[in-house]
Amino acid sequence: PLLTLARAFTRGLLYLEPRYCKYVDTILIDGKCVFAAPPGLPLIISPLTIFYDRIGSLVTGGIIVAVFGFLAVISTIFYTRVFTNDWRKAVFYSIVIALAGPLWIYSTHIFPQAPLAFTYTLLIYLALKALRNELKTPLYLLAGFTASLTILLNPAMFIPVLIIALIVFTKHVLNIKARNTDVSTMVKRVFLFLLGVLPLMIFLLEYNQATTGDPFTPPEFLWLRKITIPCP
Repeated sequence: PLLTLARAFTRGLLYLEPRYCKYVDTILIDGKCVFAAPPGLPLIISPLTIFYDRIGSLVTGGIIVAVFGFLAVISTIFYTRVFTNDWRKAVFYSIVIALAGPLWIYSTHIFPQAPLAFTYTLLIYLALKALRNELKTPLYLLAGFTASLTILLNPAMFIPVLIIALIVFTKHVLNIKARNTDVSTMVKRVFLFLLGVLPLMIFLLEYNQATTGDPFTPPEFLWLRKITIPCP
C-alpha cells in the first residue's frame, strides 16, 4: 500500500484501490481505501515511481530508504561534532550509532524511520547552530522545510519539533535583549522558517481533510480506534 500510494500521488490521487484494504496499515473510510500511516515516505518516493517498471517498486523504495539511512549518518556526524568539536570522534560515534542502533534494522525495510532519522538529526543540527547564532539567515528556510518533513514522516513528531522551534525562538528574543541581534534579522528568520514549513503542512492538512474529513485527524488515528487502541 505504501508504494501504491506513492504511485497514486503522481496521478493526483489520495486513495488506494479497494483491493488494497486487505493489507495491514489500510482502513476503509466511506467506501474508500486509505493508507493508515503517515504520507511522508510515499510522497518522497513518488517522484521516483518512473523507475518502478525498470527495477521494481520494492527495489526503488529500498534504495530511497538506504540513501536516507546514509544521509542520517552524515547528519549525525555534523551535529555530533557540535558537541565534540572533533571530526574524527564525530565520525566514529556516528558510525557506531548507525551500526549498533535501530537505523541498521530499518535500513532493510521500507519504513519511514530511516528518512525520519535524517530529517530529525538535521533539524537538531540546524537548531544547535541557530542557538549559537551561527546559522545563516537563508538556512532558516531549510530548517522550516526539514521541520515540516519530519512531521510529515511522523505526525507524532509535532511536539518535539514545536519544542525545538520555541527554544530557538526564545534564544533569539534573549539575543535581542542582549543586543546580540536585531529585530529585523529575527523577523526575517521567523518568516523564512514559516515559509519553509507551510508547503508540506498545507499538504498534510489537506490530505487529512480529504481522507478523514478532519484536517487534524490523520488516518492512523481512525485505524488505531478501529483496533481499540486509545488515541486523540
